[in-house]
Amino acid sequence: MDKNEEQFIKQELLLRDYLASERTMMSVDRTFLAYIRTSLTLFIAGISFIKFFDSYIIQVLGWLLIPVAIFTFVLGVHRSMEMTTIINERAKENGYRVDSPSSIVRQPLYTLTNFLRDTLRAIYRSFLPATHHHERRS
Repeated sequence: MDKNEEQFIKQELLLRDYLASERTMMSVDRTFLAYIRTSLTLFIAGISFIKFFDSYIIQVLGWLLIPVAIFTFVLGVHRSMEMTTIINERAKENGYRVDSPSSIVRQPLYTLTNFLRDTLRAIYRSFLPATHHHERRS
């Protein structure tokens, strides 16, 4: 095998790996969008059941669908973030450089989710009693 052939094979493998990683990230985006679609459908169905039906059972079902929709949305955000982290960690472990930009679909929600998480943690910590960091350990 001459040098040109070897270089061509390396370039071909790099291209194949790059395209595979792009397909993987697009599948994460598709799954995330499916979670959003499902949560919106559940939410709208819940609102519709509450507003348009007089049956007590159907209204209760509507009220139950709303928290299920919120849970589905949060689960989708969590799983999408988790899968992206796992994919990036495995790529780095195997020596690949992760340089693909963040998804247009997920990045704004990640930013909002991180902001909300940090805000809730700060509020939670404000209610905890102060701890002394310089206490001696025995």
